[in-house]
Amino acid sequence: MKLLKALKLNFLSILLHYANRHTREANFYKAKDKILTKFGNPMGFDVQFIEGKVCYTCNGTGIYKGYHSECGHYQDTCWNCHEGWFKRPVWNILQVFKFGKYTFHRPYERVFYEPIYLPGQKINGYITHNRIRFGELAVFIFCLLYEKGYLKRYYEQSGVWYSKWWRIENWLSSIIHLIKYKGNSVPFRKVRYSISEMFKKPVIYSWGDDDLPF
Repeated sequence: MKLLKALKLNFLSILLHYANRHTREANFYKAKDKILTKFGNPMGFDVQFIEGKVCYTCNGTGIYKGYHSECGHYQDTCWNCHEGWFKRPVWNILQVFKFGKYTFHRPYERVFYEPIYLPGQKINGYITHNRIRFGELAVFIFCLLYEKGYLKRYYEQSGVWYSKWWRIENWLSSIIHLIKYKGNSVPFRKVRYSISEMFKKPVIYSWGDDDLPF
């Protein structure tokens, strides 16, 4: 029993790792939080810093300088920013979990000052999520197991026909495309087009004697 449980958790951690790199769906993160809370081992906190954007309306001063035809030059509090910041610098405190051989992050708190008391890793900028092979399949299996009503939602939102449909990671979406669109699906449209091209009569252009094409 212990061996089976260990194998199950190891498979689940691999599945979560691949799915986590592939998607940013809110429903996936809800399921991810449940799994990390139940099986993950808390390892502390990391801090992610996101740079702010200076307001161009007031050039970062927080004071708008303008001209009015009646009162002339005037100054007022800028209506387009917060103290000179169009987008304030932010520090995201991320809780770190160890699950299997992988490390995962979960948002814990967002603050607008640098939390110098946390000893964890400092992350500059956003964490990139690159689409990977088998990532969509991993998301499908993970959410199918841990998200109620996922199968119906996936069917409604999926159905893209991939040109490289023979790849395993493209099977699900391509099969749903065939079910949804039936005779009007991409492969059948291509077959009908090819047949119509085969039996299409060639176009013969008539040129006058004084207007030869050479």
